Amino acid sequence: MSDIIVDKNVDDSALTSSPSPSVQAPTIAPKMARGGFMGSGVAGTFLFLLAFFMVSYSLGVVTERNNKLTTGGVTQQTVAGTANSTFNIIGFKKLAADLKLDTKKFDACVDSKKYADATKADLNASVALGVQGTPSFVINGTVLVGAQPYENFVKVIEGQVKTTEEVYRMVNGPSTSPMPDLKAQPGIQDGEKVDVKINVDDARIKGDKNAPVTMYEFSDFECPFCGSFYRDTYKQLVDNYVSKGKLKIAFVDHPLSFHPQAEPAAEAARCAQEQGKFWEMHEKLFDLQLANAKK
Repeated sequence: MSDIIVDKNVDDSALTSSPSPSVQAPTIAPKMARGGFMGSGVAGTFLFLLAFFMVSYSLGVVTERNNKLTTGGVTQQTVAGTANSTFNIIGFKKLAADLKLDTKKFDACVDSKKYADATKADLNASVALGVQGTPSFVINGTVLVGAQPYENFVKVIEGQVKTTEEVYRMVNGPSTSPMPDLKAQPGIQDGEKVDVKINVDDARIKGDKNAPVTMYEFSDFECPFCGSFYRDTYKQLVDNYVSKGKLKIAFVDHPLSFHPQAEPAAEAARCAQEQGKFWEMHEKLFDLQLANAKK
């Protein structure tokens, strides 16, 4: 899911000593046409092909390294892989400008990776809890896993389903089979009861601090399923529960290792938090992710 860059570690000083492609390439063909130093017959053909491949390889190396020099050390492969995406540091900095943040302060915060440790601390705490995938939720101690329909969140928030089995059956469908042993499964499962002891900054909690229902959201800004939750469910929860003082949402970073921009995005949100706009950046990041998915 991410581009892999292969750096050939070619010494840039070779560019000054390697023959120019426009000088070296024409010297071979005339000599072959005259039956020159390469001789004739099978041996001559072999030597010609060998020389041709050596020149082609040399041209490729020089071209690649010229590209690296003109793109700040980034290969053309990398440029092509990111040309259609703005979900990266450059895009995050533009979001900061759109939010009218102090961009000089924001850029310095992001570039220094000021909140890398804090982001990893969230990840470690959620892994210790048993979170394995994103998005995952704990609503007043009850687990829901994945971008589930809005109605399932409503049933848990409203107390329409309470027990572990009720929640599990709601998500997985009714069955005459006995309930599986959820504790034997890897990671937390739908309907499990867990006690979340993760410290979340007040700025990363959306809603009235005295709201009767608390929902911990374990999320990754690059995760497409997290984007689906944001698009289909988050806004409805905010309108129908958070804004009415019934629910508060505590956001916990869980950047997945195979999403290369997840950690930088999480750090960008924390840098916006410094200027009092965590939730505004949170929404901008998911909007950007969804916009890029349509390209």
